[in-house]
Amino acid sequence: MAAIVKAHVLEGVPIEGPMDSEAARVGALQIAGALGAAHARGILHRDLKPGNVLMTASGVTLVDFGLAKLTADADGPTMRTLPGAVLGTAAYMAPEQAQGYAADARSDIFSVGAVLYELLSGARAFRGASLLATLDAVVRHEPPTVAVSAHADCIEVPGQGSCPAIPERGRSGGCVARMRASD
Repeated sequence: MAAIVKAHVLEGVPIEGPMDSEAARVGALQIAGALGAAHARGILHRDLKPGNVLMTASGVTLVDFGLAKLTADADGPTMRTLPGAVLGTAAYMAPEQAQGYAADARSDIFSVGAVLYELLSGARAFRGASLLATLDAVVRHEPPTVAVSAHADCIEVPGQGSCPAIPERGRSGGCVARMRASD
């Protein structure tokens, strides 16, 4: 028997920068809210990037959950991808993803920071001439500094030093909290 896939057509355009800091802040808050809803349901996106964020008449919509991972199934055990597999778009991956380690919600939050950087600057935070060079940039290099008029501390999220351990990445959540506080 053939399988039938039902899909909805979304009207919108991929989000892109540069944009003013207020528009970027609002977009980042909407992305964080949508991602928070996915995480609350046990879903990791694992491929958050501007091309997977659509601007629609009602705001931001996250799309392309093709690499998404359920953190637990109905019976409770964690579902696993092939150990060591590198999945996602290199320029937006968290360092642990770029190295083939397990991703969790904080990895998606790192990707929000990389998207926010691009919304503010119009350029990718992590660049390389090849896939491997881009992965190296994510793991070992700080993104170029970008001057913006407001919320400049939030663009620091992607480059927190030379491949920090996940527990040390507390500022990414603080950035979203500071953006919310200024609403």
